[in-house]
Amino acid sequence: MGKYKECVVDCDDAVERGTELGGDSKLFAKALSRRASALLELAGCAGDHAPAIRDLHQLLEEYGSEEKLEEVDEAERWRESLEDQKRLALEAADRHRERGNEYFKRKMYLEAAINYTRALKINPKDPRGRAQCCISLGHLPQGFKDAEKCVQLDPAFLEGYVCKAKVQFLMENYKNALETYLEGLRCDPNNLEVLDGLMRYLTVPQ
Repeated sequence: MGKYKECVVDCDDAVERGTELGGDSKLFAKALSRRASALLELAGCAGDHAPAIRDLHQLLEEYGSEEKLEEVDEAERWRESLEDQKRLALEAADRHRERGNEYFKRKMYLEAAINYTRALKINPKDPRGRAQCCISLGHLPQGFKDAEKCVQLDPAFLEGYVCKAKVQFLMENYKNALETYLEGLRCDPNNLEVLDGLMRYLTVPQ
């Protein structure tokens, strides 16, 4: 992958120098073509065909490089295929998460955690369900990690602060729990769970 990145940088430099010196359009086209080819190789690794497609379209529009038409079509097909794969993967993650929700409602926390974990392997953007399961199962270190991740992903997500504070309270990190509840209070000053947590803190022997 490294050599393709270097090729992209070299082509960028060539185009920039050529622009400054008023270079031949054929040389521009050649540099752009090399850049597009390198980007196509990178796209195969990173799954992002947009930069390569943009360069290939520029070749077609500005330099009439018809030989690149087939590469444009191929890149477009790859992009559509990857988008379909991503969509199907996200749908699978949603199904696992929904199963997790059903198990959680039935207080089958281990089964719920398994399905939440399957969802997170596909889409790691919503760990709140597993955080709640870990609290119920007594797996506090993992519960703390998941709750902390919730807050990192969305600093305005109140439930993340509530989960995090609950774990800290159960781990007897009362001062940290207080700070987390106060952070949650900024999201919603009237939230009953946060207010209840603050009241419980006041009952802890100082």
